[in-house]
Amino acid sequence: MRNTMIYIITLFCISIYAQNPRNINLDKLLAETSSDGYQIVINEHDYIAFVNNELFQAPILDKVEIKEGYTLGDVSVKFYFICLSSSSQNVTVVRWLHYDSGKLYLIDSTDKEHPLEHFYITCKGSMDCYPRLFVTNSVYSWACRDYIGCSAEEDNCATSVSLID
Repeated sequence: MRNTMIYIITLFCISIYAQNPRNINLDKLLAETSSDGYQIVINEHDYIAFVNNELFQAPILDKVEIKEGYTLGDVSVKFYFICLSSSSQNVTVVRWLHYDSGKLYLIDSTDKEHPLEHFYITCKGSMDCYPRLFVTNSVYSWACRDYIGCSAEEDNCATSVSLID
């Protein structure tokens, strides 16, 4: 029941943002391309502290990295995201990054193509409980399992969606 409610709230938030598209403001540069992949250009320690403070009662995240992936579902689309994790617990927090000319940005506005750019997705649980991005009927959705939706079985994988102002 809890997972169903989280899923419904997520869809509701996404639908609201999708109905009010705004211009993308590329003012929060997070990373740039380098010979080693991507170089984070913000203070990593401060960013980890900020996310820990906003999402958890006690600091648990201690690692940040830029990753690229491919969507699952109807189509395979390359995307980029920031991934924060904990070396002491199986917790992963991700957020979509906007790619533009070799630079990666955190976007505070939304567009029709990717209205979920605002949300932090947290996955906590077993080793196979980590974020995946799906495209179904042209709709992008994060999930912490290898499928979208709720599980009738106890699978030790909690998902939360957060919007940090």
